[in-house]
Amino acid sequence: MLKKIIGVMIVLFLFTGCVNYSDGDPADLEPTMVALHEDPLTFGEFTILINFIGIYGDSTNYADVSFTWTNQAGDGVKKFISMSQMDVYQGEKMLDEKTNAFDVNNQDMSMIFFDNSENEEVNVILTYELKSTEELRIVFTPLNELAEDPQEVEFDIKKN
Repeated sequence: MLKKIIGVMIVLFLFTGCVNYSDGDPADLEPTMVALHEDPLTFGEFTILINFIGIYGDSTNYADVSFTWTNQAGDGVKKFISMSQMDVYQGEKMLDEKTNAFDVNNQDMSMIFFDNSENEEVNVILTYELKSTEELRIVFTPLNELAEDPQEVEFDIKKN
């Protein structure tokens, strides 16, 4: 568990240093709230465990979504981007991922393109610009032939 926490912290530090934000560098901003989700989302070929949701910012608010995915496909190395679609919403509005992690031109730096061996884990941290204080909803849709339904988690992000 300590190894996973240290890994997430290192990846968060490295990842936030590679992004240019118009509202300043989020690495300089302290999170105002961190939400946790204990229950994993289990699919036929992979499992998602939400590590944390960090909310921070001044005039513009951001959310860091951290999760670990386990490759359980049973047929070798996989990439997250080939296993699942991931969408983040506030209300009906889909949020934009601000680090361009889903851009194929960033595949050498983006954690969603990292190779994940069978039964291994990869930590992923993605940053989204928030549009309001509405609940944050994260939807994972498997991209396999098992005809599985999407699964989602919701987080109340209103500041106290």
